[in-house]
Amino acid sequence: MKKIKDLYLELKIPKNLQRHMLRVACVGKYIADNWKNTIDEKSITETLLLHDLGNLLKFDFTKGLDLLDEDERDADYWLEVQSELKSKYSSDEHEATQMMAKEAGVSERVLFLLNNMGSSNLYKTLKTDDWELKICSYSDFRVSPYGFITVEKRFKDILQRYENRDHIL
Repeated sequence: MKKIKDLYLELKIPKNLQRHMLRVACVGKYIADNWKNTIDEKSITETLLLHDLGNLLKFDFTKGLDLLDEDERDADYWLEVQSELKSKYSSDEHEATQMMAKEAGVSERVLFLLNNMGSSNLYKTLKTDDWELKICSYSDFRVSPYGFITVEKRFKDILQRYENRDHIL
């Protein structure tokens, strides 16, 4: 698999999105390090370092650039990057993330975890015995664009930020 920092640079992932994925991976790694049973820590960490690669595709730059770092607040640049990513991968952020991860050379297990984590799969995740999937989903729900928060605050943040959208995540 490619080095994460090289992949982020190649795909032009904004710094705030990089920080989010790194923080989420830290939560997942912490849980995996302290897990009492056998668990695939490597797949959890890789999944969480990649889980939002395609999220730039859902950013709405007409509503502002406040989530981006000050030195990255150039709407024209990001609209161009969005266009490039859509033409190379997909206009759907989940599909694009899968394609980017495949291109990076991840395992089938990581692709499975990427495809099955997230709010749209939350009901299935709660019912499964796949603890690696549960850890990945939980870890993502503990980190907002601004840092570590409670699950309750994260759900409120998500609902507020994605209000009036076709889907929440």
